[in-house]
Amino acid sequence: MTSAEQRVASAGQRAATGTSEAVQALLEEAAGAAAAAGASELGVGDLVSYLTSYYRLVAAEDLLPYGPAAIGGIATEHARLAATSR
Repeated sequence: MTSAEQRVASAGQRAATGTSEAVQALLEEAAGAAAAAGASELGVGDLVSYLTSYYRLVAAEDLLPYGPAAIGGIATEHARLAATSR
């Protein structure tokens, strides 16, 4: 790999890390929103882990614009639906 290719790869890794950190911060804030929406009473357990699993296949650029209230609320409503459809 040439030095230019290494610099490009390194920049890509730094950008991905920054995005990962932004998504993690969003999910941590969303956990608070999910708790406020009642997710804790639904038996979800660790809300950050739940949200991380729930959104694991969603690209950061698709997730970040929505904000923590929407991210937490959507996952909470799906948990509520699952809890009531048994």
